[in-house]
Amino acid sequence: MIQDNQPKVPNLPPLIANGDASRGYYVCTYKNKWDSDKKRSVRVRSTSVGRVQGKEKFGLIEFYEAFVKQYPSLKKFQVYRTDGPQRLVFIPKPPRRRRTKDDMVEQCSSSEMAARASAMFKNKNVFDDDLDQSI
Repeated sequence: MIQDNQPKVPNLPPLIANGDASRGYYVCTYKNKWDSDKKRSVRVRSTSVGRVQGKEKFGLIEFYEAFVKQYPSLKKFQVYRTDGPQRLVFIPKPPRRRRTKDDMVEQCSSSEMAARASAMFKNKNVFDDDLDQSI
């Protein structure tokens, strides 16, 4: 059940995973056409749009940037390929925390940074010049 504040799951084209355990599995869109002579559907187009992480058949899908540009709402989800009745599982990514003013590092020039550093170590000898030189 999707709550009101969760992002809407994108309406993707049909996807299929091609590959094997040695080279990994790639996720592809495809288009089939009915062949009346063979009395079955025949694939007429297939385009790779991502890959399953690692060399596993099931797992997190890493979509290619071009495909994410076509379906920008994919940025809001982690998409998993599973063996269950629901082949693709969309898990919303947690919202990014907005940085507050206190979180941001104050930007300053290198001369200001050097002045701050020298003020911090004004009364400290960081190089230990007082070491015994009779070694």
